Amino acid sequence: MQELLSEAESLPPLILDADALNILAQRADWWETLPPTCILTPHPGEMARLTGRTTKEVQASRLETAADMAAKWSQI
Repeated sequence: MQELLSEAESLPPLILDADALNILAQRADWWETLPPTCILTPHPGEMARLTGRTTKEVQASRLETAADMAAKWSQI
């Protein structure tokens, strides 16, 4: 994943799921390492890790969290 992200400027948008999201969540600035408008497919637990929130917080406002984070991260 680190090798892939080192080429982010030359990459097309990516579809990221599962382990890719969990790996990204380990970096505080992970969204800055991706090309814009990648497609992220987190379930509530993965979204919690990506945002630093709890799964319960994500579940309580799933649509708002997804929309807010997509705008913040410039991702889909």
